[in-house]
Amino acid sequence: VVRNINITPAGAGGATFYTQGGNGFVDSLNLAYCYDATGDEGFTDSYVGQVFLGSEDKQGFRHPRTDSSFRVNYNAWVFNNSGQSTFFFPTTDQQRYQKMTDGFNHNACWTNPSSPGCVSTLDVDLQDELNKSGNRSDLISAGPFSTFAPGDTINIAFAFVVAKKMEDGNPNAQNNAVQRGGLLSAANWAQTTYNGEDGNFNGILDPGEDKDGDGRITRFILPTPPSIPYSRVEAGENSATIYWANNSVTSVDPISKKQDFEGFNVYATSTGFDVFGTPNLAEDLSLVASFDSIGNDYGMNNGFAPVKLLTPKVFENDTVIYDYAYTLSPLPNGWQTAMAVTAFDKGDLNSGLESLESSALANVTR
Repeated sequence: VVRNINITPAGAGGATFYTQGGNGFVDSLNLAYCYDATGDEGFTDSYVGQVFLGSEDKQGFRHPRTDSSFRVNYNAWVFNNSGQSTFFFPTTDQQRYQKMTDGFNHNACWTNPSSPGCVSTLDVDLQDELNKSGNRSDLISAGPFSTFAPGDTINIAFAFVVAKKMEDGNPNAQNNAVQRGGLLSAANWAQTTYNGEDGNFNGILDPGEDKDGDGRITRFILPTPPSIPYSRVEAGENSATIYWANNSVTSVDPISKKQDFEGFNVYATSTGFDVFGTPNLAEDLSLVASFDSIGNDYGMNNGFAPVKLLTPKVFENDTVIYDYAYTLSPLPNGWQTAMAVTAFDKGDLNSGLESLESSALANVTR
């Protein structure tokens, strides 16, 4: 049930509270979802979904994209209503198993309600009926796993995804492609995260995919920002200079497998941050400068010339070579200042992933 219980308390109005939901299934993503169709419109503009990501058994990787004999089945039924002809509530183990072995998404009424195969069987537009308000439960099942002996294991992965309805001025019950845009993006990212090193999603560790060198597919890899810049701060007369290395520039994103470094941000605290009130570096650090690569659609395109050292800097008893520097001035002598430098990437405009930035707290120096 997707409702806003701040507007309508749970169970208010009895059964009516539970009968306002719409359902759907996206075949290409193996995504089942539900939403508040006619309940608290304007207050529950959200989708909740479940995605089948993939599975592995002793025969290897199992997914419909790589194995035509393996299927994902979608079912829905009216809660506690075993007399409903199409959306009947399964009450026995046999009925539950039958639900799991087939799905509405494989029925002729799913794609072509006017076809003879539909008219002679269920004779209903399944997707249209699911989109209407009702009190339904839904189920995703995957299989078959043909042989399973004592001691065998099956690794199966699902993801729960949530997303705001993308506002287009139409009511929730329309449930159109624009409104589902955020949900589909979230489901795509769940799948991409699961795929991990399996870049082409064939269930095989192909040459060049074993990024961590462990000889197997590593899954559930999240996008990450560039590496934290190696840095140090040197105090001067009424000034402080932060130096940092170029180790972030060659960072490779674990999802895209690309070097997507874009730029650096420099942060500093204001004078007296540690005197007035309780210091909290997460809030006290403020952006004082930003520099990013030129010739693209990201950032300010101001380049690195203002901070790039003509001759890299080295310090005694320090093995790091520093390629960049930024001086904060004027500063009052005798007062503490904290400085940090971060690296950020380009993000991914095609998938809607915003730019990711390393943590300023990871290399902050007072």
